[in-house]
Amino acid sequence: MATEVLSSVLVPVHNAGPYLRPAVDSVLAQTFSDFELILIDDGSSDGCLESVSDLRDPRIRIFRQEQRGAPAALNAGLARARGSVIAFLDHDDLWLPGKLASHAQCLSQHSEIDLTFDWSRMIDENGLNLGLPSRAWVGTISFEQLVEDFVVGNTSAIAVRKNALDKVGAFNESYRRVYDADLCWRVAALRPGNCRAVPHYLTLYRRHTGQMSREWREVRREWEYLLRQVPGYAPRSVAQILPVADSNMRRYFAALACEQGDSANALKLALSAFSRAPRRALADDRNWMILAAAVGCALLPRSLFEKALAWGRTRFRSAG
Repeated sequence: MATEVLSSVLVPVHNAGPYLRPAVDSVLAQTFSDFELILIDDGSSDGCLESVSDLRDPRIRIFRQEQRGAPAALNAGLARARGSVIAFLDHDDLWLPGKLASHAQCLSQHSEIDLTFDWSRMIDENGLNLGLPSRAWVGTISFEQLVEDFVVGNTSAIAVRKNALDKVGAFNESYRRVYDADLCWRVAALRPGNCRAVPHYLTLYRRHTGQMSREWREVRREWEYLLRQVPGYAPRSVAQILPVADSNMRRYFAALACEQGDSANALKLALSAFSRAPRRALADDRNWMILAAAVGCALLPRSLFEKALAWGRTRFRSAG
């Protein structure tokens, strides 16, 4: 009979290149040691698993499948997971050493909590802090709040009880980019007040050119479809929160368009964020920041715009 471990860490792997070994090392460096680490190779062709071939840690388990996408890889990992708590880590992200211990402590102290998430800092290809702002939620968060503003941010910040996953089901494999939001919303809809922030920066979320999340047009298509499914997640009225949710995501898409130098779409999306939920958008400083960035992207030469962004990020780092 398989021995149950407290935590199962699932890492979907596809052509991870140089990022996989640091990700794995960040798990093995955890102060909380009662875990299994499951790597699911989703049809990699770059030989990235060779970077961890020298590791002889008995907690590591590796499985391979034909390429089917990250949610399918995660589902393959879930089917093999023996832990009572499941944590997720993208192959290019990193955890700080106290990550699992902090989540385990929160879940042990709060039996009413099904899902926890910590704060994330954004890093570049070399692991350097980008100085980009990120939400630092404190306390519990409701289903409605989570739909309005997906403060979880990324899959690598999440841990969830296995028995909650047994109730809501696995990842929806039809989503290639927004599968984490879909899962979190389904868990949050189980019962009131069952999602809680772990108030520490414990996840390092890597930004690089190969990310699917930077393909904002594809993300937007999936997001708009997902938003139409929200009324089916919970037996409650969601009509009032959908415009706010859409407004917040349009701001996010505007930021991605800005990064890619698509000034026309960045400005259009930034302005539409205000029009979708005017009262809430006008009161949110983030919308003004992105609008200013979109105007700068449209008016400034690209080199000068990038210098302005770099200056702003430096100021943010020194302030935080």
